[in-house]
Amino acid sequence: MPTLTSADISGLENKLGGAEIKFIDVLNALPDTRDNRGKRHSLTFLVSTVVFYHLGWALKSIQYLPLLDE
Repeated sequence: MPTLTSADISGLENKLGGAEIKFIDVLNALPDTRDNRGKRHSLTFLVSTVVFYHLGWALKSIQYLPLLDE
């Protein structure tokens, strides 16, 4: 799986003119090295779906932590 290097991030900072980096811009900067055959969804969609699923799961889990103290 390709990784985002610090050079890529500094390139994004230069492109954005020192503005804050948005999550969607980082996702769009990810290189998609998958084979074009059978590609149904963009890499941006897939990664953001997985990230938000896990965030939702983590928040739901945190909701039940006070019940464990009883």
